[in-house]
Formats: sequence, structure tokens, C-alpha cells
Amino acid sequence: MRILISGYAFPSIAVSLASAFTDKGYQVETFLLDNKRHWVDRFFLKRFNSLLKNLFFRKKDFSMLREGRYNQESWYQRRFEDVFLRVKPDIVIVIQGKPVFSILKFKRATTHFIGWWIEPSDQEDEILRNSQGFDDYFSYSKKTVNILVSRGVRARYMPHAFNPTIFFPQKNEKIFDIVFVGAWSPWRDEVLKKVFELTKNIRIFGPKWASRSTIPKSVLMAAYGGEYLSERAVNELYSRAKIVLNASRAHRSSGLNLRFFEVLATSTLLLSDTAPEIGFHFQPGRDLMVFDSLDDLGVKVTHLLANKELRGQIAGSGYRIVYADHSYSSLASRLIDQCSVFH
Repeated sequence: MRILISGYAFPSIAVSLASAFTDKGYQVETFLLDNKRHWVDRFFLKRFNSLLKNLFFRKKDFSMLREGRYNQESWYQRRFEDVFLRVKPDIVIVIQGKPVFSILKFKRATTHFIGWWIEPSDQEDEILRNSQGFDDYFSYSKKTVNILVSRGVRARYMPHAFNPTIFFPQKNEKIFDIVFVGAWSPWRDEVLKKVFELTKNIRIFGPKWASRSTIPKSVLMAAYGGEYLSERAVNELYSRAKIVLNASRAHRSSGLNLRFFEVLATSTLLLSDTAPEIGFHFQPGRDLMVFDSLDDLGVKVTHLLANKELRGQIAGSGYRIVYADHSYSSLASRLIDQCSVFH
């Protein structure tokens, strides 16, 4: 049985899932999205659409030339078609985030399409549009699943996972009080501001912090390490943290991002804002720590930094949970169990 998996080159979700299916005896190839754009889109269409959105207050995903030959979605679609025709897969697994290309033109009676949405989104039309054409559809967000089910789509919940060859415990000295890895957002800015009130021994990596953060520049840049790290470098960074801090891009959004699984796989304490899916996998206070407000964040950071033994106990419990049930091998097994095409 031939499987074609489409997804981002970074983070390595598609490659990790492909490896898990290969280990189970399937023939697997990948089509990796690399965030590159056709030069026409990069130098003309993107700027033109941005101008129109600003002038006419269009929605974030607005594109006047969505169906054009050279925009990012169409370019990915054409590149995907080349791989699809060469591989002739029995099963296609499309890991969807942004950008998204339509799979409708590739529908064949002999090919089974599985979609998996892995990005936060509250835009019902976008969610519904991206789910079209799939024989099985999953989302890492319970809220997204509920939206799709209410609109007549057969959707199910599927959380993220971790790759144990990339994320694993290392016996490094805990030299940082707090580590945060993730792109800037207004909510994350507020979270980091609060933490800086308690300690300056912080390390931050992620895009757009230097240009958009309202944290005093001298304070931020003393902690800021840059926009990107390789996944193996992130693993080492987590192992050097007393606490890895996590915050959703938007406050109280649905879905557990990769950090829930990758941080715990390093046997490091995770302190995160709340999400409705946490209770399906973890027990706060036993496997990880959760803060409900900025004041609660301050109280918990202070308490955890002062209690090394407690940090170790919680980190160890979280590690055991993710290694038991949240590797990509476990994710592949759940897809096999829940999709009839494998039976």
C-alpha cells in the first residue's frame, strides 16, 4: 500500500509521520511545503493583495487572485500534482495549516484522502473550505471538530505528537529559569512581560519578537536568541531550562500545539496557558502546570523556581505520559485504527 504524505518541511511533522508509517511496513513518500513562493506571487501578488486588504478591511485570508496560476496555493498544487502522478498513491495524507491547496482536482476512485488540520483558526468558512474533498478528516482542535460536525462534515479529533529521535531527555545543566520558543503574538507578549517581572534569566526564540514586542528593547534583546533554531537545537535548549513556558498565539484558543508533547518528551517542566484539550491527555499539577491568568502565572513561576524537587516530579510524570501514548508511531496507529481504508 503506497502512502503520500503532504506537509511542512519544518517542523518535521510530515517526515516524522512518514517514518512511523514506514516502520509499520508501508511504502511512503512525502511532498514537503517549504514556504517558498513563485516570484510573481512574491514580488507582485502578495503585495497587491496586502494593499487591497488594508484599503478595504478585508478578512485576513482574503485573496483577490486566489485562483491565479502563480499564487502560493496554485503553485503548491501544481508541484503536488507532479508528485501525485508519479507516486500513484493508494492513500494521501494532507497535513493542513497555512498555506492550503485544494485536493479536489486529484480525487480518484482508487485514492483515499485523509486530512489533518493543525493550526488555530476560528473562521468557519475557512475551516469548512479546507475540509472539502477528504474521505477522512481530523483536527488537533476540538473546537474545529465541533464546527465541522455542525456543518455536516465527518470530522474527528487527532492531537499532535513528538519524534523520540529528536526530542528526548539530556543531562544538561539547567542554566535558564525560563525558556520560550514560538512566534510573537499580542497574548504571548503579555505573558513574557509578566515573567520578566520575576526573572531576567530567560531565553526566547521565535519570529517577530524583535520588531513587534512591547517589552523594553534592552530587556528583550538580552534574552532574545533569534528567530529560528533547528529541532535538535530546541531539544538541547529545553533540556537547559528549569521551566519551558508555553502560550497559545491567541488567549484561550483550542488545540494543543507541538510544545505540549515535545517539551514533555525532554523530561522538562512545562508551564502553559489553558486549553480545552489538556484534560483529555494530561492532569494539570501532576504532568504539567497550567496558569489561568497573568497573576496566576506569576504565582506559579515563583513557586516552581523555588521548588526543584517539585519540578522534577512533574516533569517526570509528563515524560512518562507522552512516551507511552504520543509518539508519531502512536499517531500512525490511531490513523490506521480510525480510517477504514487501512483495513
